[in-house]
Order: sequence, then C-alpha cells, then structure tokens
Amino acid sequence: MATEARSKRLEFGDFQTPLELALEVTVHLAHQGFRPRSILEPTCGRGAFLLAALEQFPQIEQAVGVDINSQYLSELGHATCSDARVSLIQSDCFTTDWRALVLSLPQPVLILGNPPWVTSSRLGVLGSANAPQRDARAVKSGIEALTGKSNFDVSEWLLRSWIEAIEGVDARLVMLVKSSVARRLMLHLPITLGATYRPIAATKHFGAAVSACVFDVYPGGPPALSFRGLLVSNPSDFARRANLAADSPTPWRSGIKHDASKVLELTPQRTSFKNGLGEVVELEETYLYPLLKSSDLSHKSAPTPRRTLLATQRKPGESTDQLSVTAPQTWDYLERHSAILDARASSIYRRAPRFGIFGVGPYSFSPWKVATSCLHKKLQFHAIGPHNGKPVVFDDTCAFLSFEGREEAIEAAWLLNSQPAAEFLQALIFWDSKRPLTIEILRTLSIGALRDNQD
Repeated sequence: MATEARSKRLEFGDFQTPLELALEVTVHLAHQGFRPRSILEPTCGRGAFLLAALEQFPQIEQAVGVDINSQYLSELGHATCSDARVSLIQSDCFTTDWRALVLSLPQPVLILGNPPWVTSSRLGVLGSANAPQRDARAVKSGIEALTGKSNFDVSEWLLRSWIEAIEGVDARLVMLVKSSVARRLMLHLPITLGATYRPIAATKHFGAAVSACVFDVYPGGPPALSFRGLLVSNPSDFARRANLAADSPTPWRSGIKHDASKVLELTPQRTSFKNGLGEVVELEETYLYPLLKSSDLSHKSAPTPRRTLLATQRKPGESTDQLSVTAPQTWDYLERHSAILDARASSIYRRAPRFGIFGVGPYSFSPWKVATSCLHKKLQFHAIGPHNGKPVVFDDTCAFLSFEGREEAIEAAWLLNSQPAAEFLQALIFWDSKRPLTIEILRTLSIGALRDNQD
C-alpha cells in the first residue's frame, strides 16, 4: 500500500506545500501591498496556499481550489466548510479552461500554488494517463529532439497555460517552481507581463535536491534582460563586457554521447583494458581514444586521461559494419555486450547504426582542443593535446573547441581563463543550474574579441 501511494505521489509530482512556506509567501505579498479580491489555487492538493491566503487577505470575496484528487478536496472541504467564499472544483489541470475560470473571478485575482514537479518523460515511464497533450510550446526540433530535449517539465506547460489565462487581466501569478523553469518562462513572457523569482530551500521544505524558487508574474513589469535567447544573470557585468560577444556562433561542441559507460569506457592495463563490468579485454587500438570527463577537467592542473573510449564511429550515421573486418576483436566484444548496447533507452540509438554513438565528427579527433566541464560550478579551460600519439576525446558533459596546432590552442585557453572572459560568461551563467555552463552560453563569446580587448 505504501509503495502504491509513493507511485501515485511520483506520478502526479505530488509535493504538498508546508503551510509554513505558504504563509511565508502570502505574508511577503501582503507586505508588498497587494490586495486581491479573489484567490485561485490550481492543483491545490490539501490547499496550503488557499488557507494561507484566506488568513493573510481578509478582504477576499471568492476563493477557488482546483484538483483532480477527490480525497484532497474532501480534506480541504472539511477545513473550509464554514467559509462561504470557498469553492472547490474537481478537475484535470490539463483540460481545465483556466481563462474562463480567471475571467469569472473578481479582480484583482491572485493565482498561487505549487504545480507538479514532474517531467513529461517521467509520466511516460510511469504509464500515466494524467499528462498534457504535447503542443507547439513543448516541441523541439533538430538536435534537441534527437537527444531527448523535447522532454519538458509539466509545471512549465501548466504555467504557460496560466500565463495565457491572465493576459490582459488584473491578475498576479505566484508559483513554487524549479528555478530552471522560471528562467525559461521569463524569456518568453508577453510584453504586458513582468516577473521576478526568489530562491526557496527546496531540500528543507520538500526533501528535493533541486534549485527552486517563488516565481512571481505580474502585469506591467519590465521584461527580463536577455541576450540571444539567454537570460542575463548579472546585468552590470554583461553591460561592461558586451563588446566580447561573438558576431557569429563560436564553434563549441559537446563531447561524445554513448550511454554505455560499462562497455565503451575502459581502464588501460599493461597490455589490455578493463571495462566497467570488471572484465579484462584485449582490443585493437584502431577505435580506442584517450578520454577525459567533466571530473577530469574540473581541476586546475593539466588533466591526464585515466580512461579510454571505444569510439565506434568517426562521423554521424557512419556504418559500423566495417569493424567486423578492420577490428574483429572489437566487433566480437561489441556483439558479446549487444544486450547492453541495444537496450540504450534514447531513441537516437534506434535510428542509428548498431553500436553507434552520438555527437561525433571530425572535430572530435582534431589533435588539439580547448575543453571545459559543463557540470562543475567554476570556470576552468584546458588546452589538451594528443596523449600517447592519439587525439583526446571527451564525454557529453564537456564542451570543447578544436584546433590543429598547439600554439593557437594554448592562446585560446589563456584568453578563456582571463578575467574579461570570466565576467562575460558569468553574466549569463546561473550557478544553481544542473548544468551551469552550456554550449549556447559558450558560443556567445568571441575569442577574437577577447584577443583584442585584454585589460
């Protein structure tokens, strides 16, 4: 029974808001002087925000709670049965006509709450019928679709619906969401709406190790400062270093994606290799390359490869059949572990040659590179040359630039480690993100402009 309850909690992204936190949010709004006439709590659950708002805003004329869970609504109904202002509606949040509901309420309207902290792919894994229909707001194309970035937060889908519902209405939307969701939405708000967000302690309140915030959307606010589709985190530093922006995207690349580290990542032995399954294997050198990962690049000292990658392709879509002729030991090894390789979950492998990898091209095998970790919360760039006569490759948590010569790679690393570069990049980085440094951020910085504008 407990397992079933936990499964349902995961399915619906059900993290009930502590009343203490709901009161903290509503007290903050009251201190700002906001005086709503009506309250709407979508996905209200046990109604912590509705109860807190009723306590903080005595002038409220109408309060509405909406949820799909009849048990929660029954509990909330008992708690508010003596308050004639309260209406509770059992409805699916993905099909509710939020615009009509908002327009039916006395203005100004305060919409507040805590939408489900779950992604569309998670709902798919759970086999849930309680999921939004994908629409243009969630669809990605090209490389994003191929690598699974078309997965989206359900809270983001819902927030877009609620933002549309308050356009042109005297209404304010205040929600607890992941910080990454708030930042994405701030880039695409209608010009009539402004927004701010302030962090909350998600671990303390929900036991969730994620960066979360109170996201506040209101009419008439200034638009968020953005640059080429990226939210600016430090406007003053960005203004000071805007001359370092690239006229055209700098050719940063992500490392190789393979999703089979136990098979394709090997530890060199004296005359052989050991895989992640503990097996000692002998393979031809043809398709083996020294590998660096984010953890290797996070240190200040020059990183030395400790692992080797079996790179089955040198360009996207390349047939792997030739391995059976050019490297029979390697081919036999891959076939012995085909159950693992064929079971890789991402759809990119179903459309690729058998045993294929992704994010690979001639740039992956250039002799010199400048590389950095995208996961660690500091900026550190390394010039990386050949190791034991072979080019070094990276996994997909790293980003790199390709170079043919040592001198230009060393110069680029020196420029990227400079103070002007750090200030420019940090003006676009949000360090609480799961992957703070992205290819999109790196591509905005011009190496040429750095060279011309050293302090």
